Amino acid sequence: MKYSQLKYFLFILFFLNFFSSLFAINNKIIAKIDNEVITSFELKNKILTTLFLSNEIVTQSNVNKSKALVMNTLTNLKLKKNELNRYGIDYNKLDVSNQLKSISSNNIKELKNKFNQNNLNYEKFVEDLKIEIGWRQLIFNLYSEKIKLDETEINKQISIM
Repeated sequence: MKYSQLKYFLFILFFLNFFSSLFAINNKIIAKIDNEVITSFELKNKILTTLFLSNEIVTQSNVNKSKALVMNTLTNLKLKKNELNRYGIDYNKLDVSNQLKSISSNNIKELKNKFNQNNLNYEKFVEDLKIEIGWRQLIFNLYSEKIKLDETEINKQISIM
């Protein structure tokens, strides 16, 4: 009796293991930046999102061309995110909303639908947008006092043109 139960248990275990590995999403860590990681899923999603937003056809050639640029972009996003956390900078919700409206031609719902139709992660796209907007705010906060503009000199240069 115990032998048949053990056999049954091993069969179930093998069956579950086989199907879980068959349907597992291949998501590997491909880079680590400080306490952040870049996964193969993020790389794939960012490549496809980049091609989608630039209205390029998804071909192996286009994927290969954009891979290095996208990897650099993801690395920069992770570094920026770490700096934003270090300085305690958060994104401006109005700026995010305005940027999304600009990208989507004032139809954010349609943009979300297009992301879903193309199996792209809209939430990750928005998260990356928030990081970029927060980064702009951080740069402004750090360097705005160091910028001095002389309006007369600017007007003089404009009149010369």
